[in-house]
Amino acid sequence: MTSNILWRYRPYLPEREQELEEIVAEGKIWCPASRNFNDPFDLNPVFRHTDIPISEQVRRVERMIHLHTGNPAARDDVLEKARAGYMNSDQYRAGIEEALRRELGAIPILCFYPDWGSLPMWAHYATTASGFAVGVDFSEPWEEVFYPLPVAYSNERPVLNLSDDIAEDKAARRSYLEHVFLTKSNVWAQEQEQRVIFHGRSEGHYGVDPSVVKEVCFGFKAPEHLIEAALGIARESVHGLTVSQISISDRTYSLERHVLNP
Repeated sequence: MTSNILWRYRPYLPEREQELEEIVAEGKIWCPASRNFNDPFDLNPVFRHTDIPISEQVRRVERMIHLHTGNPAARDDVLEKARAGYMNSDQYRAGIEEALRRELGAIPILCFYPDWGSLPMWAHYATTASGFAVGVDFSEPWEEVFYPLPVAYSNERPVLNLSDDIAEDKAARRSYLEHVFLTKSNVWAQEQEQRVIFHGRSEGHYGVDPSVVKEVCFGFKAPEHLIEAALGIARESVHGLTVSQISISDRTYSLERHVLNP
């Protein structure tokens, strides 16, 4: 496999057996919302606020009014609140925090990993090696805005200043992306995770060209009928799908991979 292959580990769930065919035959990959992640710190930064000058509050509101049409009375009310310094109030700050947490929890994210042979990954994300890992080729054409970005690992939680103007400040916008979406605790560092972030979309299936799905690798406890189903799909595939399975090394604490189809 080339270095452009990233792996997505999936559990074996009898009620979701169709997921294998959806991915490898139809190119349909389920994108979960981040609120379903198992790490309570994921997409959960520490919020900070600094006072915003009245002139800046008015400027931001005027920009919003320029971009959005609506009830003139409501626009006047918002502008009056800005002149009174409403953005520095506890009520406003609490509302912004609550709204952003809801927004962050709804954003779909796909997580990929560089290695098919990670013992922790098979244990934690593939139901103790009864599931499978899908190898996806990112050298093929992908939408530029939906491309895997590497996660950074830290001992300290990211801090997000909600007073920054990420709509216009490119540095603040980059900091928002890196700190909120692409920073995790050092306890996960061995994963070397890469993420595709579907900002502006809802949880659900994301369609890719089935040709970018190059391999499906099964755990050593995977059900035989699931493996046979993958081999059947591979025989019908015009894209050259590889089917493999891992086994336990008899020499070291590592896994070995065996290709099952010619």
